[in-house]
Amino acid sequence: MDIPLDINLIPQAEVQKQEEVRVTKFSTIITIFILFVTVGVTGYFLYTFSQLDTQNKGLSEQVTNLYAKINSQAKVEINARNLDKKYNSLTSIMDSRSYYSMLLTETKARKPDNLEIQGMDVKGGMATVTGKADTYIAISSFINNLLDKKFTTGNPKLQNLFTSVALNSVELASEDGRVKFLIVVNFDTTLLRP
Repeated sequence: MDIPLDINLIPQAEVQKQEEVRVTKFSTIITIFILFVTVGVTGYFLYTFSQLDTQNKGLSEQVTNLYAKINSQAKVEINARNLDKKYNSLTSIMDSRSYYSMLLTETKARKPDNLEIQGMDVKGGMATVTGKADTYIAISSFINNLLDKKFTTGNPKLQNLFTSVALNSVELASEDGRVKFLIVVNFDTTLLRP
């Protein structure tokens, strides 16, 4: 039987030293590799940080410019808000106001030729009309015309404008022989709105 003999004549201290040299070379290579990787990653992060910092400064400058533009438009914004408030107020007034000119036009359309309106005081849905007429019949005709729902000479939309008429006073004027009158007319204000 043959037994292979492995005889190692190198002293154990030498083997240990060779092992230390090999491990030192290997660890130096690994350390240098890790160093290069670390330097590469650090360089990448520094480059990225530099790019982000440049972008951040550019964006900050844009934001500052935009704020300056916004601040320069402050007067326009204030004027726009004031105009909006005025517009809403005027719209509200215009939508809720009565067109008394329509009332006057309709009253004039229903007035007989021999009757003169000298004054008209309007409050809410009531008007006090004063004037003179040539005859009592002219006053009666005027009252009937105001109450006539089928009156054709006036505005067709305002046929139902006048709701009631009351003759408060009538007297014969001594200076010209004409008849003075005072009547109270109630009317529907909703028909005088747009």
